[in-house]
Amino acid sequence: MSRLNELTGQTVYLCAVRNQLVTCLDWVKRTKVTLLLLNPGGSLPPHAGATSRAILAWDDELRGSVTAAAPLQGITPRTLVTAEQVEADAQAIRERGYSVSDEDVTVGVAALGVPLFDSCGKLRGALSVAGLRDDVLPHQDEYVALLQKAAKETSAKL
Repeated sequence: MSRLNELTGQTVYLCAVRNQLVTCLDWVKRTKVTLLLLNPGGSLPPHAGATSRAILAWDDELRGSVTAAAPLQGITPRTLVTAEQVEADAQAIRERGYSVSDEDVTVGVAALGVPLFDSCGKLRGALSVAGLRDDVLPHQDEYVALLQKAAKETSAKL
């Protein structure tokens, strides 16, 4: 996580599911201004945020309970709120291998997330980088490559 922070200058999150919410287990804050809603010990709903949506894409049981509860609470105008939006997003994330959170939790903030699997292939959580939208999205390919490398290294240790 520290290495991702050093390379990107963005906040790096490690999150996992706890009681149907995605909880921040640890973070390394960005070196610039911190405007992010999620702090260690805090939670987001599974339909909002990069780590949440990365987890939701691969957790069929959780996604089923989320879509059954639709319409969902919107945090910003860009938060996914319908079952159809959640399902389409999950499919897109599984196809490309990562999530893109673009102002769905905080206006002006974007994040990129990847799932974390243990050495047996079981979903254990997600990693993300987050920061100001204009600092994250132009570097999407670079940051995703770094996230995927970190996730692979972390997964080998789980």
